[in-house]
Amino acid sequence: MRFLTPFAIPVVRPWNAAEAAAANLDPLTWLAASEAFGKSNVDTPEVLAAVEAAQRSGAPKVEVVDLPESYLKAAGVLAQKRAAFAAWRLTGVLSEDLLR
Repeated sequence: MRFLTPFAIPVVRPWNAAEAAAANLDPLTWLAASEAFGKSNVDTPEVLAAVEAAQRSGAPKVEVVDLPESYLKAAGVLAQKRAAFAAWRLTGVLSEDLLR
């Protein structure tokens, strides 16, 4: 499978996994990967406790969780990686359509 190069996104070698993700164009696979990613990186004990407390009490909103600076910094890096995955997957979808 050939891919068009996403000119707006410089290819940085630490993002090889994101580039490789473009080879799998199945949205259900993307959904499963995103769910696993969320469970392993977003669902901290503090976040889960707040959600569970809201569910138990029937509250319409989850209380604000005061997350540590380390979580917020890591979240920024992870968000960049998820954006890279999305960009490469979009490149794969567009390439598949344009190269037909």
